[in-house]
Amino acid sequence: MSEKAFSTDPNMVLGKAVDPQNEYSPDLLHRIPREKARQDILPSMTLPFVGEDLWHAYELSWMGKAGKPAVYAGHFTIPCDSPFMIESKSLKLYLNSINTMTFDSSDIARNTIATDLSNSCDATVGVTLYQLDDSILAGSIIEGDSIDHCVLKRQESDSLNEMLCPDSDQKVNERLYSHHLRSVCPVTQQPDWGSLLIEYKGSPIDRSGLLTYICSIRNLEGFHEHCIEKIFLDLHSACKPEELSVRGLYNRRGGLNISPWRSTHFARGPVFRINRQ
Repeated sequence: MSEKAFSTDPNMVLGKAVDPQNEYSPDLLHRIPREKARQDILPSMTLPFVGEDLWHAYELSWMGKAGKPAVYAGHFTIPCDSPFMIESKSLKLYLNSINTMTFDSSDIARNTIATDLSNSCDATVGVTLYQLDDSILAGSIIEGDSIDHCVLKRQESDSLNEMLCPDSDQKVNERLYSHHLRSVCPVTQQPDWGSLLIEYKGSPIDRSGLLTYICSIRNLEGFHEHCIEKIFLDLHSACKPEELSVRGLYNRRGGLNISPWRSTHFARGPVFRINRQ
C-alpha cells in the first residue's frame, strides 16, 4: 500500500513528540483521505463493500456540574464511505483536550464530540457513551470456528485461488476467526496486533490455506482500516463468495481500539469487544 507518504505529512502527530493540550481543541483531529490510501487496492475508487470503522474510547472524561469529573467509555462509528478517516493519536489528543472542558450534561458532551468527529470526517459519525459498569464493555470470546489449530500449507503457488478455494460443489455458511492478525503502522513501523473474523456464504474456504494467508501478511504496512479492506478484497477476488464480511478486532493502544468491518451486505451484527481488546 502506498502509505509511506503519510510519514512525511507535516501535520501528522503520529510518531512525534507533542506538548500536552489542556484546552478544548477540535483542530487537533488529523484527518486522512481514504482515497490516498486506497489508490493501490481500489484503482476505480468504486467501493465493492459497505462497512464502518468502530472505535472504543476508554479514557473519556470532562468536567461536570460543581466541578465533579464525569468519566465514560465512548463508542464511535465512522462509515467506510466517508471521505476521511481520523488518525488515532490525534483522536487521543483531541479527547484529552476535553478533560478540563465543562459540560452541563453528558448529552451536550456527546453532541459536541459527534459534531467534531463528523466535521473531521465529512460524514455523520455516531457517538454512544457508556457508563463504565455497563456490561457491553465486558470482553467476550468470538463465536465461530477458530482456524489457529490448522497446519500451515506449503505455498507452491502465488495463486490465492489455489491456496484458498478447493474445487467443491458444496455450499456453506461459516464464521471463522484467527488471533494471528498482525500489520505494521506505515508511519511508526510498529506492529499492530489483533484478531480477524471472517463470515461468508458460498463454496468452502480451505482453513489451512486461510491461516497460511493470514500469517503471510504479518508485515503488511497500512492503517487498520485499509489492511482490513485489502483482506476483504483478496478473499472476495480469490473465493468469489456469495456473501462476505471481514472484521478486524485490533488490540487497544493508548486507551483506544478500532474494529473496522467490511461486507458485501450491511450486516454488522452486535457491537462487541473481545478479551484481548
